[in-house]
Amino acid sequence: MSNSYKFIHFGCWGKKKIVVSKLVDVTKSNDYAMVSVAGDNYYPEKKYDETQKIEYKVFNPIHFNMLFELLCKLKTTREKGVKLIFGNHDINDIVSYNNDEGMHTIECNTLIKTIEFINNVNNNCNNVSFFTDVMFNIDAPNTLVIFLDTTVYESKKLQYKCYSKNNIFSNEEDNNITTSEELREYQNKRVKEIIDEYPDRQNIILVGHHPLVSYKDKKTIMVESYSGLLIEFFYNILNITKSSSKKIYYLCADTHFYEKSTILISDNKNENSIKIEQYIVGTGGADLDNPGVISGQQNIKINKLNISFERMEAVKDYGYLDCLYNLSDNEWKYNFIPVKNDID
Repeated sequence: MSNSYKFIHFGCWGKKKIVVSKLVDVTKSNDYAMVSVAGDNYYPEKKYDETQKIEYKVFNPIHFNMLFELLCKLKTTREKGVKLIFGNHDINDIVSYNNDEGMHTIECNTLIKTIEFINNVNNNCNNVSFFTDVMFNIDAPNTLVIFLDTTVYESKKLQYKCYSKNNIFSNEEDNNITTSEELREYQNKRVKEIIDEYPDRQNIILVGHHPLVSYKDKKTIMVESYSGLLIEFFYNILNITKSSSKKIYYLCADTHFYEKSTILISDNKNENSIKIEQYIVGTGGADLDNPGVISGQQNIKINKLNISFERMEAVKDYGYLDCLYNLSDNEWKYNFIPVKNDID
């Protein structure tokens, strides 16, 4: 086993080729074991019909193919080292419009196109592993990396048909999954099994799309966002597996800036607390958000859980997260690498 291990993480990239184009060169000349891509893999183009006064979305296959051709060129030292999960934009329907047909809906379009592109042998996308079930990696020393679908915890936005149509969380043993609740239960059970299988791993890195907690400045108003179901999942799984003594890292995207924060989740008695270092890296190419300013600790209460959030760093820039583990230090170091926006 090597004395060091490094990989790249980013998400929200499916609009401009800024970051993925840069990473084609970066991964050619550096030995990255893995590239973690945290969803929102394509943003359809928004159009507005002045005559009909209708806003609609259009899937542009030329733009989509250009982005994914770049993704498929990323190099890793591990086979199928580009780990691709999906976000909420990837399972949204595209509401399109033309004068002949009027408004019409294309269900789960991005997810379907993503799977088709990766599975097409002519696209030379052999190094990309796309999420259809919980993925995990034990290559890094003393570390367990688990890739999640966090969209199942966003119950109001979940479109179950996208999962069933594309065999997400579908296998012979669990082919009776028919609701979003059952999807969550299945993933909860699977993640617990994986953590229990590797009890000696002192570092647990969870990769998902949605942050546990995030704040951003929206028209001069600080907007707080959090996922109650996702926070409860993290607490229950990590607490049950007695991993509170381990180092827990959560790498995600969704919010369009870079942020490092510390999140503490505890019960009503402030016992059995779990500390998580969260890294939001929704900086892959979508229009950037404004992180605004947050002072001190923010406290949230969800059911029987107390959550404290403290922002350590925030950067409004395109870029990616360089993740490095050194065996001699026995710790992970994360460094955000900005990428200059000199291409479109």
